[in-house]
Amino acid sequence: DFLPSGPGGLVPQISAPASVAGFELVSPRWDLGFEFAETFHDKVLWYSNGGYREGYSHRGWLLAHPLGGGAESFTGLVRVRPQGWGIEGELTASHATWDHPVAIAGTGERNSVSLAVGKRPGQDSVSRGLGDGELAAQSPLLWQVTAEYVEEVAVPVAQDEDSQRWWRVYFKLGI
Repeated sequence: DFLPSGPGGLVPQISAPASVAGFELVSPRWDLGFEFAETFHDKVLWYSNGGYREGYSHRGWLLAHPLGGGAESFTGLVRVRPQGWGIEGELTASHATWDHPVAIAGTGERNSVSLAVGKRPGQDSVSRGLGDGELAAQSPLLWQVTAEYVEEVAVPVAQDEDSQRWWRVYFKLGI
């Protein structure tokens, strides 16, 4: 049923609220970020589409979070751009849990850590008089190599625990 609920009965249940809060401190040489996301709602299970890393959206409206429903996650990010090297390093770690006794048949947990190195377009910026700092830090990377370790544990209600661990290495090329 999609009857109104929430404050004053104005929010239909199809529009399940979620919480995403975080911060990102940005400088020409380093960035630091943290995010907390919670998609738990007692009456509705969020739609999930893990194929969209930033969440599934249409015309700017968020339709699904990659976590899906009944989840909670913490993600941290450190990015460094050493002066004169023309590269950027990034370390990301995340922890997510799924535990919604009404809507999910069991629990799950995912931990991941990744290390990435990429080439910044700093030399072109320097030759145009823009410096090797702020503008170059905001430019997209020319390429990036990422190594990621992921560990998942699923505990279905009527079955034994299932866990998987894997490494993946991938390459992105900016066009």
